[in-house]
Amino acid sequence: MLETAFGDWLFTDPARTAELTRVFNDRFNSFVDPAYNGEGRTFPGLRIAPHPHQAAVAVRQINEPSCSSTTPSATGKTWSITMCAMEMRRLGQIKQPWVVVPNHLIDQWGREVADAYPGARVLVGDDFKSRADRQLFMAQSASQDWDLVIVPEPAFTKMQCSVDTQAAYIADEITKLEQAREAAPGRTRSRRSRRPRSGGRTSSRRRSTPTPRTSASPSSKRL
Repeated sequence: MLETAFGDWLFTDPARTAELTRVFNDRFNSFVDPAYNGEGRTFPGLRIAPHPHQAAVAVRQINEPSCSSTTPSATGKTWSITMCAMEMRRLGQIKQPWVVVPNHLIDQWGREVADAYPGARVLVGDDFKSRADRQLFMAQSASQDWDLVIVPEPAFTKMQCSVDTQAAYIADEITKLEQAREAAPGRTRSRRSRRPRSGGRTSSRRRSTPTPRTSASPSSKRL
């Protein structure tokens, strides 16, 4: 009771709250979440100027490996995602962006992307009925230089790479992580290494490369 009452009292005064927050951040916080501002940035190909929060989302996605758009409904998230994909392609960060959406939003996405970027080359996937339809769609996406590909989620989950391709990709990612760990400054001895027991014998365990069930195309980025 006393601890709870003291905690409530601390934050009843705005001035005290601000002072305590400043002291805590100065002493203990070492990470500051970056704030992005798209003010003054241009988006070639976009038909009209975006809202500030849409431009900020696009700038964040360009500078970070991933981001989340948590704005309420009807605030332009479709345009925000489209701007992210188009800007990353224009800057050479990705080759062919794919947007994966539910079946009932395919037509809406196609209309809004065409409205936002009238000159863009967009491939819109229909409701696939068979494996042959999915194979034809994959051939169309691979044979031409599309600015954006919109694909239904149920069909996307069935477009898998071969097991060998998936295993090779995962092994390459593991190698990159291990190399980064070895090159990290101030690296200490690996926790997995063990000192020899009595008799000078050591033991090691080899880990097999896991095989995932689904995988996206290496040249595409799911937004």
